[in-house]
Amino acid sequence: MIMDLINSEIVIVGDDVVKVIDILKFFVVLLLSYFSKFVFSNFSKQNWLVSYSNSLAFLLLPLIAYGVTTIISDNIALSLGLVGALSIVRFRTPVKNPFELIAYFYLLSIGIILSVSLTMSIIFVLVVTSVVVAAPLLLKDGFIEDDFDLYSENAVLTFSTKNDMLNIQTRETKLIYKSFQDNIFLFRYLFDNFDSAEQFVKTINTEELIEYNIEKASFL
Repeated sequence: MIMDLINSEIVIVGDDVVKVIDILKFFVVLLLSYFSKFVFSNFSKQNWLVSYSNSLAFLLLPLIAYGVTTIISDNIALSLGLVGALSIVRFRTPVKNPFELIAYFYLLSIGIILSVSLTMSIIFVLVVTSVVVAAPLLLKDGFIEDDFDLYSENAVLTFSTKNDMLNIQTRETKLIYKSFQDNIFLFRYLFDNFDSAEQFVKTINTEELIEYNIEKASFL
């Protein structure tokens, strides 16, 4: 009875026939997305994952991938059209961490796999999240111990000034980027913590400082 209901089809508008199982899978992919977000945020040591925008990405990307894959799975014309559309898309956001690409590809894969097999999608999520949880134990011997604490307090200060006469005299910082364009100098420094970055900003002449931003470092 229940299986018959799940495998049945319903008509919502006009001749648009929708399978009940396809609708239920939207809720399944949402649960898998939320579970993945919880595991990645708590075990991957990637602080950028806990931001609001990335939290939304974790919830929405699998849903979008599943919805698109479900629609085009039986339509070759739509599949080719989607490939053509995606081929001209260019993303300008710089990738700060290789893990960022892996996370997004993983999220898209959840939706794609779920559109083909519910069982395989669950197995896929469980296997990947298990690796994320076990990774610190498996890889810890290959890195310096401090590397596992770098994501907790390090801060990146990005600021622009009208001159190049700045001289940072502290061991808590290191220059990771510098550029000059349109008579404006752009600097990016890595600090051991947010307090050090904020204290340094106070030492800059306000007349020379154009703008600045302090963010948590998720990479080195």
